[in-house]
Amino acid sequence: MPSSSQPQFLIWRRAAIRLDQQEAPQRELARQKKKDDENRLQLEMAWQVNKAYFRP
Repeated sequence: MPSSSQPQFLIWRRAAIRLDQQEAPQRELARQKKKDDENRLQLEMAWQVNKAYFRP
């Protein structure tokens, strides 16, 4: 492999790292939103199951 390809590889690697760092907050927000949605769905399902047995 010619040594001239290594600088290009380093450029691509730096760009990938920079892109990962830029997108990390958005990925974290999406992960948290998904987790919140899953928790809300579980609570709604539990509420539906228990609604018939609830006596105030």
